[in-house]
Amino acid sequence: MFFAQKIRRKFEGSPTFVILTDREELNSQISDTFENCGLLGKNKSSQFIAASGEDLVQKLKGNPSFIFTLIQKFNKPNLEPIYPDHDIIIMSDEAHRSQYGIFADNMMKLLPTAARIGFTGTPLLSSDNITARTFGGYVSVYDFKRAVEDGATVPLYYENRGEKILDLHNPEITEQILDAIENADLDVDQQDKLEAEFAKEIHLMMAEPRLKSIAKDFVNHYSDLWTSGKAMFVCLNKVTCVRMYNYVKEYWKEEIKQLKVKIKTAAQQEAQELERKLKWMQETEMAVVISQEQNEIQTFKKWNLDIKYHRTKMEKRELDKEFKDSKNPLRVVFVCAMWLTGFDVKCLSCLYLDKPLKAHTLMQTIARANRVSEGKSNGLIVDYIGIVKALRKALADYTANVGGNGGADPTVDKEKLIDRIIETIGKAKTFLAENDFDLQMLVDAYDFQKLFYLQEAANAVCGTVEDKKTFTTYASELNRLMKYTDRDDITGHTRKEYEAISAIYAELQKKT
Repeated sequence: MFFAQKIRRKFEGSPTFVILTDREELNSQISDTFENCGLLGKNKSSQFIAASGEDLVQKLKGNPSFIFTLIQKFNKPNLEPIYPDHDIIIMSDEAHRSQYGIFADNMMKLLPTAARIGFTGTPLLSSDNITARTFGGYVSVYDFKRAVEDGATVPLYYENRGEKILDLHNPEITEQILDAIENADLDVDQQDKLEAEFAKEIHLMMAEPRLKSIAKDFVNHYSDLWTSGKAMFVCLNKVTCVRMYNYVKEYWKEEIKQLKVKIKTAAQQEAQELERKLKWMQETEMAVVISQEQNEIQTFKKWNLDIKYHRTKMEKRELDKEFKDSKNPLRVVFVCAMWLTGFDVKCLSCLYLDKPLKAHTLMQTIARANRVSEGKSNGLIVDYIGIVKALRKALADYTANVGGNGGADPTVDKEKLIDRIIETIGKAKTFLAENDFDLQMLVDAYDFQKLFYLQEAANAVCGTVEDKKTFTTYASELNRLMKYTDRDDITGHTRKEYEAISAIYAELQKKT
């Protein structure tokens, strides 16, 4: 949008801007942005969207200010080239997925005098550097490391739960499978071909015991991180999205039952915290978000699944706005292709992956969790399928091809998060000891003795403004980091030490 405005300011004439992407939801999102910012005058964005290939050609023969379309609309070969009197400037968003094939060739034959510029977070960097070769050299490069340093994104922690926690026997994911999965995402007709060609691998990934094991782990894990933010679960395909939704709902109810039992036997302070968690779990809503296709009712019936419930929810409600709202109880979505690119949710903190993804798609997908939001210190990527090799390969390509410094790894192993927590607890304990208070006394205390030590600790760290500030820094950092840990991450003693430090911090807040 800024680029289009700048060209209009700097150059004479009345160019037509063709804003090009490959997904309906992105097309709507971009055209809505132009409308909401006043670039379309009093017109609705729908007037500028090409409804079909024929409509697109008619629009190109005129001189509208903007045309919003999909690359797939350039589906007619051998059309007469258009040589307009004005400039046509093609802006390709997601310029790493579908801007190089037959549709792109058709477009260039139809518009031989058009100028092109590409925007992408993840350029294709295979041996032939196809992105740079298609669009020309880089105008600007902004890498992961700079984005984190600038505070434009938050760091991402990576956790492999598929191998380390569940010992899942995942199939070997070859480059051919990755290509086939991506093609099936872009063209629904490729789905049957994918399932026929890689029947054994697909069967393994969709096996009921495997999916149930993952669903149970997801519920245990995400319910432990209940203060962290929203969650997105990426499934292999549309059918698996609905199946995973059903399994998770089942285990979610079980977790609520167990929580109610725990509350009955918990001490008062613990019971209050568990009551808050119970309320959160009972309020939490989940949704499946998938694109519509022909004969989908029959497709899902083969699996004894009802898609009508989910489709009605997708059509009747604005799920995208609800999911972006941090206060809205829609907290978990199951997706397979929609919302993986160009969909920013600041309050999304946990991304669960059970779909093999390759280079550019993978890097775009993990970036769903790195948006900046109040109280969010980082995002968390939980891997059930084993994407780490593909991620390292993508980053190695990126580093080698973009000036040698673009591939700073956007993910950090979660063990380093645990190391930071233990280190911060150590600093807080040392600081308390320097102020004549032993944290272990508070950890071991009960009831009234605990209250006494709590007040004593708070008094010890508020002697001076500087002391209070130092302790507050440690405690705040711990609270942020602990949002991303679950019951398996740290020892019981370490958790008790954290709870004691957190309680001192709360007491300190009361005093001030």
